[in-house]
Amino acid sequence: MLHRFLISLDAKDKSLTIKEFTVITKIPKDSDFTALKEEDFLLTHEGAYNADTIKKSISVGQDALIAEIRTTNFFPTTPCSMMIAEAVTGLYDNTDSQSVEIYYDDKTMLAENAVSP
Repeated sequence: MLHRFLISLDAKDKSLTIKEFTVITKIPKDSDFTALKEEDFLLTHEGAYNADTIKKSISVGQDALIAEIRTTNFFPTTPCSMMIAEAVTGLYDNTDSQSVEIYYDDKTMLAENAVSP
């Protein structure tokens, strides 16, 4: 399943928002996710975090940041969580950027963990 994450930092409100969208249309087998349109996705989760708390977690390390981002209702896989953590850290490092969009395909994780017969 393909996921799209929109991660936004609002310095004025001191909040970080992570929105997870999931593809709801059939994707042709060899197509690229960039061909998908906004209406091909459904918002499946939206979480808001205190920006100062996230900043402190970043200073402790990636594991602390992942632990802060994960909740009972939002628990992405470890590879996906690592991508999100890197994107969040990048937002805090780059003051010119207010948001970032990342894509994660579960097939990537499955392919990495595939066992040859």
